[in-house]
Amino acid sequence: MLAEFHPDDSLAKLISTCESNGQCSGHAICIKRSNTGFCRCLPNYHGNGISCWEEIGSETNSNEKIPTESQEQSIESLVI
Repeated sequence: MLAEFHPDDSLAKLISTCESNGQCSGHAICIKRSNTGFCRCLPNYHGNGISCWEEIGSETNSNEKIPTESQEQSIESLVI
């Protein structure tokens, strides 16, 4: 079942295409419509489906994926 429209969906549809959840951020799911899909960030996360960040002020669930130190360093190296 497809959830209602999210404000971040417009951008996500432009830059993220997917066939399965594995093609999206670890904090996103693949929303399939017809033959194509796009990545949507999970609740309490914002972004374009490829990159999702936690909403400020939300509590982290112990089952959620948290970036490792090496992943954080990789992300920081991409920021110019």
